[in-house]
Amino acid sequence: MSRSPRTRASASRRDVLGWGLALGAAALVDPRLPFAVAKDEKKPKADEEVLPGKGRAKRLVLLYMAGGATQFETWAPKKKGSPNMGEAEPINTSVEGIEVGSYFPNVAKTMDDIAIVRSVTTREGNHDRGRYLMHTGYIPNPTVQHPGVGSYVASEIGDTNSVLPNFVSIGGSQGAGFLGVEWDPFVVQNPAAPVENLQPPPNIDKRRRDTRLSLLDRLNREFESDRGDDAVAPHRNMFDRAKKLMDTSKNRAFDVTEEPESILKLYGESTFGKGCIVARRLLEQGVKVVEVVLGGWDTHNNEHAAVKALSEALDPGMSGLLKDLRDRGLLDETLVMWFSEFGRTPRVGEGGNGPGGRGHYPQAFSVAFAGGGVRGGRVIGATDPDGVACTERPVAVQELHASICHATGIDQDRIRFAGRRPVRIVDQFEGTRFSPVRELFV
Repeated sequence: MSRSPRTRASASRRDVLGWGLALGAAALVDPRLPFAVAKDEKKPKADEEVLPGKGRAKRLVLLYMAGGATQFETWAPKKKGSPNMGEAEPINTSVEGIEVGSYFPNVAKTMDDIAIVRSVTTREGNHDRGRYLMHTGYIPNPTVQHPGVGSYVASEIGDTNSVLPNFVSIGGSQGAGFLGVEWDPFVVQNPAAPVENLQPPPNIDKRRRDTRLSLLDRLNREFESDRGDDAVAPHRNMFDRAKKLMDTSKNRAFDVTEEPESILKLYGESTFGKGCIVARRLLEQGVKVVEVVLGGWDTHNNEHAAVKALSEALDPGMSGLLKDLRDRGLLDETLVMWFSEFGRTPRVGEGGNGPGGRGHYPQAFSVAFAGGGVRGGRVIGATDPDGVACTERPVAVQELHASICHATGIDQDRIRFAGRRPVRIVDQFEGTRFSPVRELFV
C-alpha cells in the first residue's frame, strides 16, 4: 500500500516534536514567548560584569600561524641551556621579567601592549581538528558546521550596508558554517598583488557587466519564487555586495603600493608584512575583522631554520602592525589575537620527528593578545621547566572565545540556529560555562 504525500495538515509526530524543540529553544532567546523559562545561563554573570573593557574592541585582527607554531622559540622560551629550548635563546622585552624567543627582537619592544597566555591546553593534535577548534571554539561535529570566530564576530558587530566585506581573510580561513555565505570571509590570496576579479575582463565594459548582473538577478528571483528556496537570497545579496565592492573607491584599501616607503619598511618586505598593512588599511575603511595567515609552522624537520625564516616575516609584520595601530589611535579599539592550532613537542627530534624537528603538541601552548581593552605587559599561566605540562592557570579554548566576546561586546550565550538546532556562540563543553580570561582585562 502506497503512502500518501504528507501535507501541512497531516504533520508527523516527528515534525511536531521538532517544532516543539525549536520553539522551546527560541524561548531561551526571546523571553517574551509565553512558555519562556529561566535557565542557569541567564543568571547574572557577576564575574564578567565587573571586568573592565567590555565592548572596547570595535574591530578584530586575527594573526593565524597555520601548521602549529612552536611555543618555545616564540612566547614561552625556557632557560638558556634547557634541552627543550632548541637553538633559539630567551631575550628580554620592554617589560621587566618577561622574556620571548630571540627570533622576536621587534615584538619584544612592543611587549607593553601584549598579553601572553602560556597555558592553553586542548586534546586536539590533528591539524584539521585543531584548526577547527581554535577558530570556532567547538570540537568538530559531522552534523554541524560552526562559524569561525571571524564570521561570528562579523555577524554580530558588522555593518550589513558596508560596501566592503565585514570579514576579510588574507590567506584563507574557517568559513561561516551555518551562518551562511553572507558571513564567509572575502579571501585575498596575495596581498602584494591586485585583488582578483575586482575589474571586469577587458572586453566587458561597466554597462555590459551590469546588464549581465541584472539578468542573473532576475533568474535568481524567478528561481526563488518558483522553488521557495531560502538559500537563494544570500547568494543574490553576495553578488550585489560584490558589485558594490567593484564600484567603490574604498577597494583601494587592498593596494599596499599607496603606502610610503617608511611604512613598507616598518612592516617588512614579506607577504605576511604586506598582509598586515592591508589589514590596517581595511580597518581604517570600516572592515570589522581581518585575518592574516602565515603558514609553514608544521616543523617536523629542521625546526631551527624554518622558525627563524618564518620569524623574519612575523616579527616585523606583527610589531609593525601594533606600532602602526597605536600611532594612529586605533589599537585601543582593535583586538589583536595571535594563535595557532596547537604547539610543538618539548623534545626536539623525538617521537618520530626528523632531525631537529618537533611534533604536534596540544597539551600546553601559547596564544597572545593585544589592544581592544586587553592589559598588555603581562603573562598568564605557566608550564613546568621542561614545557611538558601546564602548572599554572590552564586555559581552555572556550575561555579564549569568551574573552573575544567580552572585548567585542558580544553576548557569548546568545543562541543562533543551525537548522532547528540551537547553538550558543561559545560552547558550554560538558555542561561547563566558560568565562573570559579575567587576567587579560584586570
